[in-house]
Amino acid sequence: MSGTGLMVVAAVGKNSYYGKLKMKIQQDQDETPLQIKLTDLADKVGHVGMFAAAATFLAMFIHYIYDCFADGSFVENFVAVETIHEVIEYFIIAVSIVVVAVPEGLPLSVTIALAYSVGKMKEENNLVRYLQACETMGGADNICSDKTGTLTKNLMTVTKMFVEEGIHDTIAREIMSENTCRLYSLGACNNSNANPKFVAEKGTSLRIEQNGNKTECALLEVAYRLGYDYEKFRNRDRIKKIFPFSSEKKKMATVYEDEKGKLYLFVKGAPDFMIPSCTHFINRDAGVSKINQEYLNQLNDAIEGFAAASLRTLFLCYKEIKSIPEDWNQIEKDLIIITMVGIKDPLRDGIFEAVAQCNEGGVTVRMVTGDNKKTAIAIAKEANILPSDWQPSEGDYTVMEGKDFR
Repeated sequence: MSGTGLMVVAAVGKNSYYGKLKMKIQQDQDETPLQIKLTDLADKVGHVGMFAAAATFLAMFIHYIYDCFADGSFVENFVAVETIHEVIEYFIIAVSIVVVAVPEGLPLSVTIALAYSVGKMKEENNLVRYLQACETMGGADNICSDKTGTLTKNLMTVTKMFVEEGIHDTIAREIMSENTCRLYSLGACNNSNANPKFVAEKGTSLRIEQNGNKTECALLEVAYRLGYDYEKFRNRDRIKKIFPFSSEKKKMATVYEDEKGKLYLFVKGAPDFMIPSCTHFINRDAGVSKINQEYLNQLNDAIEGFAAASLRTLFLCYKEIKSIPEDWNQIEKDLIIITMVGIKDPLRDGIFEAVAQCNEGGVTVRMVTGDNKKTAIAIAKEANILPSDWQPSEGDYTVMEGKDFR
């Protein structure tokens, strides 16, 4: 089962069914590296203390026997109440050595040090739930970080469009024909679930509150600038079927019926997964042409150009249909390319310097993203994760796609 919907949260944490189940099956946590070292140290100290105590007891007892011989009458001196007193005293001294050898304050001092570390990390806006985390994180030498929203601000904006065989840096109605503009906007408005708020005030630039999927918000912003407000053109009664975004297919589709009863299938997704499903494109004359090698060359050049500029690329396609498709097999064929957009997600402030500090401290930062490989490389260089002069080479696994990693 797949789809989208709303839910009401009735319980969280240990009060949820998952939390109750986890509490039942929860096992004792393994010892941390520091606890293992402290246990080993305590064992060694205990062994040394026992050896020292035994050696002290034996040395004092031998000395007492020697004194008994030295007095001339060994049996009379040794077999006496005084001997018992001396042996007990020697034993007490030996036990004292064992007790003194065990460092009772060591665990307490370690706990205080960890608690101090928690306080210091809290001052830097890092909440540590478990004391042991301070210790284990201190030994980390690799950081695997998501890109969107972690390294970047997660504020998507369309900065380039490849439409009607041309690349445009300015997003305006004049860059495409009226029919292409209508197809793009209908697809963006109806093949999405985001609900951004557009505030246009006189004398000020357009202000956007992105609510929902940030990529969809960026597409809806373009539609708004083209004169299509999704709140007016997103008619749920005309949406006949939705195929939710599939992480396996890397695409999403919606069946839409216009006011004349004509059915359209709008699809958006990653270029690598969309190109094999496309057979036609909207040409510079606003007509539909069959995809040829010349157009593929233009398309690949545009993809590489967008990737070099650290832009996330996304295809928007459509086709007219006679009946509602039942599965993805009926969707992934004979699609017509409307446009390819390049979406910019700026890096967070201070990311370049933060990665540099990690590198100086011997910590390797790795970026995990679902973007195109070339886009990922460009963003990694911008974030200082990869050297600016890094180039892929044979047998180099610095940059890998999921299929190669698995």
